[in-house]
Amino acid sequence: MQALSERLGWRLQKRDEAVVEECCREIGVGKGVFKVWMHNNKHNFLGGHSARRSASASTTLHPSTHPAPAVVIVK
Repeated sequence: MQALSERLGWRLQKRDEAVVEECCREIGVGKGVFKVWMHNNKHNFLGGHSARRSASASTTLHPSTHPAPAVVIVK
């Protein structure tokens, strides 16, 4: 599915419908399943979302060096 997604530029367009349906039939998944998989994995393979996540993780305070704030419950 990754290879097909890369070939399509991570976009489903009407002109590619026949190719998508054929590939989905070959691998045994529905077009909707492929569409959801492509949406969910686009950033993982392109580096966009995961790159931002790892950058923010490096600037996040480590819990062992900074105690958690006290929680106050007001009734």
